[in-house]
Amino acid sequence: AMLSKFIGGSVGSLLSGVKRRVATRVGFGLMPRGEVTAIIANLAYNAGHIGKDIYGAIIGVVIFTTIATPIFLNIAYRRQLLINRLD
Repeated sequence: AMLSKFIGGSVGSLLSGVKRRVATRVGFGLMPRGEVTAIIANLAYNAGHIGKDIYGAIIGVVIFTTIATPIFLNIAYRRQLLINRLD
């Protein structure tokens, strides 16, 4: 899911004419699987549509992407921050 959001955001941005560096940032910014996913997973679990194992996996992905996205964005912006500091 993370990879598809990254690719979709990046390719969509490239097709709209933005630079590759900006498209990469957009892709990373779209990666998180946040509160909507957690709410839907909770509703499905409470309704008995999914079990504990699936619910746990979904919540794990939500937590991972929430933590990982700022790290990836930091890496994507690091080069530009270094260039700005040199100016």
